[in-house]
Amino acid sequence: MAVEQALSAVQHLQEAMEVATRYHAEAVAHLARAQALTERCAEHKMWALQPPAGAMVDEARLTPVPRAIRPPAALSRREAEVLSLLATGHSNRRIAAALCVSPRTVQRHVANVYLKIGAHCRAEATAYAIRHGLR
Repeated sequence: MAVEQALSAVQHLQEAMEVATRYHAEAVAHLARAQALTERCAEHKMWALQPPAGAMVDEARLTPVPRAIRPPAALSRREAEVLSLLATGHSNRRIAAALCVSPRTVQRHVANVYLKIGAHCRAEATAYAIRHGLR
């Protein structure tokens, strides 16, 4: 009886070890994919922040809002980042690539920014960004 219980316990441990090994392999694969996506996102961010060909652009304005800068009280940090890039003349698509989000997400952020600051267009939002030091 004790031998049968020991063999059963060993069998359960082997099954648990197989499951754990499978989960570990999946986790390693997910980690590798996440690292690849992070690298790809960084490449897209660098592309998105490049000025258009032949443009004369102040390079200091092409960086997102640093995390240390506090956005105006009404805006979240992400909305302040979007507003900063919008104010430098970037399209929603380029902002999306720079922030590693979808263009639809940027569109939603822009709509929220307009609502919060009372702007009706990109020019009004840019004026707000300049007044609040986000550009």
